[in-house]
Amino acid sequence: MNGDQPISRKYHSRRREEQAANTRAEIARAARQLFVEHGYTQTTISEIANEAGVSTQTIYNSIGGKAALLLAVVENVDQISAVGDVLERIRVSEDPGEVIDAVMAMRCRTMAGAADILRVFLAAALAEPEIEAAQQERTNRTRRRCRQIAVRLHDLDALRDGVDVEMAQDVLYTLLHHTIWQRLSEECGWDLERVESWLRELLRRELLGQRDEL
Repeated sequence: MNGDQPISRKYHSRRREEQAANTRAEIARAARQLFVEHGYTQTTISEIANEAGVSTQTIYNSIGGKAALLLAVVENVDQISAVGDVLERIRVSEDPGEVIDAVMAMRCRTMAGAADILRVFLAAALAEPEIEAAQQERTNRTRRRCRQIAVRLHDLDALRDGVDVEMAQDVLYTLLHHTIWQRLSEECGWDLERVESWLRELLRRELLGQRDEL
């Protein structure tokens, strides 16, 4: 009888962990929905709790306050983009064109799945110091990733004449910036496939001196 107790405890522990993860996921879903619909400042913890079907205390205990909620939602963007997998693919790639394609596909996934919450995030950063600090850290992280890509292209001896690592980093950071994607898709009416195709050709031309074959 006693021999069964450790297994039973492990089972219940795993079940509690799964329930807690499911609760956090539902809270994050509710928070994202309301942030996008009503904006960050207009959304309350009570409204998120009602949407998620939990108490306000559960939200504070599992994730934290409103700023922590938004940051948790935004951190899921990297999961949508599969950033780690893409950077590893770039690290081992021997084909400069494949590097550009991987970067553009990653950015397109991000904009397709997270453009709405990124817009909320940037607006909230103007009013909330904690979010502003997180936004600056994301910017710094993005620039570091752009440098990783630029260094890989340099190591492949793929950068065109006149383009060094620093310039390649700046070009990548600028053309991958979500504001360009949003302007072309929302203000100009381009679909994401057209945006991705145009920016891919632009990156190939500016960094590699190539043109896409049509």
